[in-house]
Parts: sequence; C-alpha cells; structure tokens
Amino acid sequence: MPKVRLILALGFSSSLAGMELYAHRGAAVMEPENTLPAIEEAFRRGYDGVEFDIQMTLDGRIFLLHDETLERTARSVDAGMASTPVGALSYAEVKGIDVGQWGARAYAPLLEEVLKVLPRGKEFLIEIKGNDRAIIEPLVSLLQRLRPDPESIKIISFDIEILREIKALLPQYPVIYNTRLCFTNTVDKMRQELEKVTVIDGINFEAADNVTKEVVDALHAEGKVALVWEPGHRELDSIRVARRLEGCGVDCYITNLLETL
Repeated sequence: MPKVRLILALGFSSSLAGMELYAHRGAAVMEPENTLPAIEEAFRRGYDGVEFDIQMTLDGRIFLLHDETLERTARSVDAGMASTPVGALSYAEVKGIDVGQWGARAYAPLLEEVLKVLPRGKEFLIEIKGNDRAIIEPLVSLLQRLRPDPESIKIISFDIEILREIKALLPQYPVIYNTRLCFTNTVDKMRQELEKVTVIDGINFEAADNVTKEVVDALHAEGKVALVWEPGHRELDSIRVARRLEGCGVDCYITNLLETL
C-alpha cells in the first residue's frame, strides 16, 4: 500500500507507511459532506481514498447523501421537503437543494458524476445506506457501464444480503461488511461472524476500541481486509488512533478530522 504523507496542523509531517487513509464523507470538516468539493479537497490533501454514502431517489437516480432526509444537511428548503424521505423525492427535486450547511453552496451529486472524477491511483469506498434492495439493479448497471477499476472501488453496507447480491452480480468488486460488533476480546467471536458472511472481502469496524492486532491477524488469515471508521465525536486524537491501528495491521482507517492529520 502507498505511503501517505500527512501535513499536521503544527506544520510538520508524519508518515503512515502501512495503512491507507480515507476521508470520511470527503473532507467534511472543510467542505460540505458527501459533495464534490469535499471529495476533491480530500484528494488535494493526499488521502488515499474517500468514503461516501449513496441513496436512491424515487426515479431511480443514485446520489450522495448520508441521512434518510435532507433535514440535517439542507438549507433554504421548506420543512415539508426537508423531512420527506429522499426515496420519495425525484432527483429533479433534490439536485437544486443547497446541502452546504455552512460556507459555499453545494449540491448532492449523482454517483455517476463522482465516479468520473476519481483520480488515477485513488479509491472510493461506497456505502449503501439503508436496506432497500431496489438500489442494487441501478448500481450494478451503472458500474457495468462505467467500468471503474475494481482496484479503486469497494462497496460497503450493514446489510449482508445486499452485499451478497452485489457480489454475485459484480464479483470483481470487493464488498465490505460494516459492523458495530465488538470483537476486542475474542477472535473466535469474529470467526463465528465470518462464517455467516463468507461472501465478504473484509470488515469495517466501528471505532478503534473494537480492534486488536489479534483480531486483524485472524481476519488477514481468512484472506479478508480490516477497515476502521471512527465516529467523529470520539475522535480526540487522530494521529494517536491512526498509529495504534497501523500497529495492529489495519488496512484502512476512515477518518473525520482531516485538519489534525
């Protein structure tokens, strides 16, 4: 994996040679989350990849958004539309809404637009929100049409059945299982979980506290990769967390606080 050079807030640099760093929802502390400016800023800062969330509108368009509604991220939109699940809105209704929250205006882009700006040698971690299987067919169709490099795309979800279906249709793309389960004290527990989800190519653990070197080694022994995302409110010292995870052998750390890295 490539060596990442991180420019710290204090003005010096640090190297994490063995672990990739992904920006959680893009550079979401500098630009609005899950938008093209956030993605472009993360790559400008040298991150190996960007994690972002996708959902589908009523008319079958796949676009970037974390929440079920626009209530948290949108501004200058009436309360009725803001509280409506995006799955009940057309993309024509969504695309003109400012999701900037703060700073410059920004809009929720289509996945197709985002895939076209992926720089060579960088990666996207695409999280499917919710458990609506209706998103599978248009997502598979889009990836088959655009044919992004399988080395540059990973698909993640909390829904193992969605991952199973996607893997059957697109075996060349890695699928990663999101989990909030804590395997810290028992490798056997993790192996039992893996037996249920043999189709996956890796696990994305919530919070660094859930990961030990023993767990990562056991996952690698099964031919799987280990990813970690840290909830923003817990992330008090990203460099410390990143270095501990690197020592555990974690393959990828998905971080929020880019200004401290």
